[in-house]
Amino acid sequence: MSGLRRLIVLLLAFAVLTGAVLTEAARAADTEGGGWGPANAVRRWIAQTIEKAVNGPDLQVRIGTIGGAVPINFTISDVTVADREGVWLRLEDLRVNLAPTALLTGRAKADAIEAQRVVVERAPLPTEGPEPPPDQGPTSLLPSLPVGVAVDKLAIAELVLAEPLIGQEARLKIDGSLDLASGGSSLEAHLNVDRLGDQPGTVALDVAFNPDDKRLDLNLKASEPAGGLIATALNIPGAPPVNASLDGQGSLDDWKGTFTAAAENAARLAADATIKAVPEGHAVSIAASGDVASLLGPDIAPLAGPQPALKGTVLIAPDGALTLQPVAVETAAATANLSGRVGADRRSLDLRYEIQAGPDSTLHGFAPGIAWREGTVSGTAQGTLDALTVVVEGLIHDLAADDPALASVAGPEVRLDGRALINADTGAVGIEGLTLTTAAASAGAQGSVTGWGQTADVTVSLNADDLSRLSALAGQPLAGSLALAGPVRRQEDGTLTAGLSGALRGLQTGTPADGVLGRDVSLGAQAVMEPGGAMRLTDLTVDGRNGRLTGAAALVDGAVDAKTRLEIADLAPVGTAAGTEMAGGLTLDATARGPLDALVAEAALHARNLAVQGRRFGDTRLNATAENLPAAPQGRVSARTELAGAGLTADAAYALDGQVLRISDLAVANGPNRITGAVRVALDAMTATGKLDGNLPQLQALSELAGVPLTGAAGFTVALDAPNGKQAANLTANATNLRVEGEGGPLLAARRLTANADVADALGNASGKARVELQDGAAAGNDLSRVTASVDGSLAKAAFRAAAAGAGSDPLGLELAGEFTQNGALNRIRLDRLQGRYSGESFRLTQPAAIALGDRRYEVSGLRLVSGNAQLAADLGLNGERLSGELRLDRVPMALARLANPTLRLDGTLNAQATLGGTVRRPQADATVRVANLKAQQTPRPACRA
Repeated sequence: MSGLRRLIVLLLAFAVLTGAVLTEAARAADTEGGGWGPANAVRRWIAQTIEKAVNGPDLQVRIGTIGGAVPINFTISDVTVADREGVWLRLEDLRVNLAPTALLTGRAKADAIEAQRVVVERAPLPTEGPEPPPDQGPTSLLPSLPVGVAVDKLAIAELVLAEPLIGQEARLKIDGSLDLASGGSSLEAHLNVDRLGDQPGTVALDVAFNPDDKRLDLNLKASEPAGGLIATALNIPGAPPVNASLDGQGSLDDWKGTFTAAAENAARLAADATIKAVPEGHAVSIAASGDVASLLGPDIAPLAGPQPALKGTVLIAPDGALTLQPVAVETAAATANLSGRVGADRRSLDLRYEIQAGPDSTLHGFAPGIAWREGTVSGTAQGTLDALTVVVEGLIHDLAADDPALASVAGPEVRLDGRALINADTGAVGIEGLTLTTAAASAGAQGSVTGWGQTADVTVSLNADDLSRLSALAGQPLAGSLALAGPVRRQEDGTLTAGLSGALRGLQTGTPADGVLGRDVSLGAQAVMEPGGAMRLTDLTVDGRNGRLTGAAALVDGAVDAKTRLEIADLAPVGTAAGTEMAGGLTLDATARGPLDALVAEAALHARNLAVQGRRFGDTRLNATAENLPAAPQGRVSARTELAGAGLTADAAYALDGQVLRISDLAVANGPNRITGAVRVALDAMTATGKLDGNLPQLQALSELAGVPLTGAAGFTVALDAPNGKQAANLTANATNLRVEGEGGPLLAARRLTANADVADALGNASGKARVELQDGAAAGNDLSRVTASVDGSLAKAAFRAAAAGAGSDPLGLELAGEFTQNGALNRIRLDRLQGRYSGESFRLTQPAAIALGDRRYEVSGLRLVSGNAQLAADLGLNGERLSGELRLDRVPMALARLANPTLRLDGTLNAQATLGGTVRRPQADATVRVANLKAQQTPRPACRA
């Protein structure tokens, strides 16, 4: 029962009940000898009887002291109305002046109902329990009561609407009158509302309706200044002055009404309505438009646009059936149309709807980077409310996206198709089919829902027949297909469960995952969400040809408990996919536990018979821990393996504090070899400070890792610093009795080798100096007594110098000096000094030479070498595809062939001149070559004079 009807019935019951108890009250007075003395007890009995009659789980009424002449002219000190959360309505100093004799004419009449003060603390809670059964058949526009109700004067001196109700407290004064005929046959009401205080506002309403002559007169006037109640309740920005009016009069066979409302410089609304008699009944038409964006908020306002409009006609048949012909709503986002028929019982429907959003729709603003030519959603609703078939069809035409990955997934069209059988009385929904289809995949659902979602049993599915359409989204070429399906259920207590299983077929990712999963992969997972918010994932399985991933996780009261395992039976296919030769098997276990803001994670990797690029590591273990995730992770990392029969270990502790990563207790060991240190890294500037020390007394143990045989001992120190936020580094290194073996002998040998380097601003404009010195060694088959090399400068400009002194009866010698400069992408080298001696032949530069190296540009200019009487001059270039330059050789001894091959013994002289031109594809050369007195070692006399 509505609040208005309950109030009226309560007043009628009070009047009738008080009259009925007069006899009992008189008898009680006689019995107790007090005449009317026990009247207070009688009044209390009346109050308690009324309270008992109306109170229930959702309504508690308390009536205070009743005074005056009951039931004609009486007062009530106070009345409170409460719901499950307490009192929400208070009435104070209530005065009722009834006319009991009016009941003889079938009317309940009050000369006056007045209250000194009424306080509405908040809105009442909705009623719990089952909904009342729906009304059958057409209903009257007015409440149907057994007797008429008339109130000549309805007055509230002060009505207080508390802040929780409308956003600010308001104090109002109300005056009015009411005359409602029995059975709802006619109504006449007048109401005036004035706001009290320093912000005046008024509302005046006059209503007169007489169904007998079909006449309806409406008049509403409302106005308030800035900061008023209406603007505040509607959240109109700035709370401007508001004015509204409704004026309508005439017979319902030809009735016209107009409504206007305006909030100064903020919103406006205008509507016209008509009611006309037609052969089929009465046609009710309405046309409304206005600027209401400020009422909707910044998120919704763009959807409405500057001038949303409502237009439509509803045909009301004599039996109360409604026909929509149609009703249309136009907004900046879309145009919606609703047409069809609603039966007289208000339960039979045959409706059609359509929503269209074109290329100019403001919905585009909610999906940046996505555009479409037209989007439509249409469908039908047919049947009765207890068996309503609803069909939906959605289609987006010519979908385009700025992101190629999204465009590939969606394709030119996205389609939604659905069909459901709905029982609006019970909230039962039978989903016969719901499918979303894109170019890359389709998702579907089928099942049942009860109690408007209280319980559900739905089977969902996801299918992607061609994974290549997801390649752009994955950032990796994909091939194959995906199929997933399983039940999703909701229990009455709110528990939500889901179980999905499926498979990947013909999978190709172009990554090492192919070596683990193979082409066919089975998938599975079970998930539960409990009413308290706890979530659990169990039986997670990804099972492939060569590997298997399993796991489980739970999130309960903000704490995580998760574990997973990855097993790879054979690393060889993984290595093939990664382009690195590998062998062995691998198991990785990982866990994460604790609150979301302080997780503790552990990972343990165990590789069996591990081999990488031919290097056998055997049994290998890697362990890592992390605490205080994700804000400030810290923990340890350790690795254990074997290399060439010697243990290889690595350990370190780490801690991340904001943008600072600290690595401490770093220790790498292989047999007697040790590397230790600690480093602090500023992640925002990517600079590091700290120190690394290496003590490598047995280089032979590192031969397997280096890939070449090593002997000797070495040590180094790296010091890192960041003065003024710029990375600096210092390196000192030394080796003794170093020997690096090659196929035919040592590639490099040194009794002592030292290196020193200082670098400043290594990540910016790097500069510094470095020096390398070798003593008593050999390189490329040449004995060396001393070699030095140094560089000083920056990447943009640096000077370099090198010198080598050989050993033995015919030692080599070399001196080199010059300058390197960088100009954009072009690198230039100037050779200021180049002289040396090799295999008894000496040579030197006669002038500085220049070398230029760049993108498809290689040039040598000014190169002039002399060796005794021999001379070499070269000016050569390759610029893009073009060749150019000259090469000249004068009196070059053929004995210099020993520089290329020490076993080749030739005598004689060589003279040559060549000019180059053309392109790389079609080179051109003009060359002259002359050889004089050529003689090989086996030839006793000149074989050729020219």
